[in-house]
Amino acid sequence: MGNKARGELKGFRLQLVERCSEPLIKGLIDELIDEKILSDAEMETIIQGNALRADKCRLLIDIVIGKGDKSCNKLLQKIREKDPALSEDLGITDNPKNNNNSTLDLIGSSEPQSFFMA
Repeated sequence: MGNKARGELKGFRLQLVERCSEPLIKGLIDELIDEKILSDAEMETIIQGNALRADKCRLLIDIVIGKGDKSCNKLLQKIREKDPALSEDLGITDNPKNNNNSTLDLIGSSEPQSFFMA
């Protein structure tokens, strides 16, 4: 499994920095403190050390990336929960590496599909 979520978060970093709102960033910080991923000191650094929204988001992502794959996965999960529209727009999914939509194609197909060979 390795650094799958870490790599995914790095891949979305620029878009998240550009598009995360201030309320979303603050909500994510609150959630990550509750999950014991961020400390109070890290929260203070993010909130008070950065006047610009983009800088807050950038630092939040960079801190979480430094904490490893589980923390990155939790941040991505919280982004999906708190802003489903942004997540969908950016392509942040529950299973990013298997995003070939084969299941969706089968479900959306008007033709019957055979799953078993006779």
